[in-house]
Amino acid sequence: MSALALIRPFTLHDADTVANIHVQTWRQAYAGIIDAEILEGLDIASYTKRWQEGYETYKNDETRGTLVAVTNHEIVGFLSYGPARDQGPYPPFEIYAINILKPYWGVGLGRTLFASAAAKLRSLKARQTYLWVLSDNTRALRAYQRWGGRIDPPQTKKINIAGQELEERRVDFPLSAAEASLS
Repeated sequence: MSALALIRPFTLHDADTVANIHVQTWRQAYAGIIDAEILEGLDIASYTKRWQEGYETYKNDETRGTLVAVTNHEIVGFLSYGPARDQGPYPPFEIYAINILKPYWGVGLGRTLFASAAAKLRSLKARQTYLWVLSDNTRALRAYQRWGGRIDPPQTKKINIAGQELEERRVDFPLSAAEASLS
C-alpha cells in the first residue's frame, strides 16, 4: 500500500463512510483489548448519526475539525481534533481520534493526517497538542512516538467503555516549527 493520500476536511456527505471506518477500526485495533461483545455491539447507524450531529454542531467552529485521508477515491482513515476536553494543565488542543483502516496501517497515512492537523493547530497558535491512547494499544503508542510524541512522564487515567474499565496514556506532541519539519 502506498502512503499517498489526499487529505481533506470531513463533509456531511462523509458521515456514513467515516462511521463505518470508525466501527471497523475499533474492531480491528482493539481486538483483545476491549471485550469482543462490546466491539460487536458497535452500531454503524448510531455512529453515522453522531457524525452528522457533530458536523452540524461544529461546522462553523474554526478550532475543531476532522480530516479524512482519501486513497484511490476512497476514504481510508480520519483524524479529529479540537479544544482540550480535560481540565487542568493541558495543552489547549487535543487530538480526539486517529482511525486508519487496517490495510493502511504502517504506510504513513496516520502520520500524514497528523502532520495536516498539526499545521492547522499551529495556524491557531498552538505550540503543542496531546491525545489519549489505550495503554494496551502498543502499536499505536509506538507510532505516536515515531511521530514525535512524548510519554515522559507517563500520565494515565481510567476510562469506562460500556462497563469495561481501561487505562489510557497521554501522549504529548510539540508543534514548534522545528518539529514541523519532521512531519
